[in-house]
Amino acid sequence: MSKYDISIMSDDQINYNSLSEITLRDLVLGDDLFVATSALATLAMRKSNLAGELAGKILENMLGDDYLQSAAINILFDSDRSRSLELLIERMATCKPYIFNTILELMIQNTDVFKSTATYPIVRLALERIDQVTKPSKWPSREVLDSFLEIFGQDG
Repeated sequence: MSKYDISIMSDDQINYNSLSEITLRDLVLGDDLFVATSALATLAMRKSNLAGELAGKILENMLGDDYLQSAAINILFDSDRSRSLELLIERMATCKPYIFNTILELMIQNTDVFKSTATYPIVRLALERIDQVTKPSKWPSREVLDSFLEIFGQDG
């Protein structure tokens, strides 16, 4: 399958599993963000080192949309935890609400990591950001906020 063939296909027409890592990399860095997210997920499922590298690049350069960046957060956390924690500290206060929701979900799913003394600054930043949420909005979701506060809140 040529790059041209792929470029005229929709996401559901592409067989990502049949593509090389180089082709997947090109799709991750391409213009179709839905395809980019799927290609990044395929690299992650293959446990390719390229997935973590691309996830870091996406987050450091704020490439793509909220969905691609959210996928990148999870992939980078799995592939390079220390780098992902640094980026969480850098971006916690200013990231978009959907991405903040993803960060909270990541923290909920990895309570053991985020309950440690070493990651307390990240939890503190998340709690400060939650305190700034003044009106109800779609993101972060009420369910995620409640779960996070139950685990990490003042009494958590």
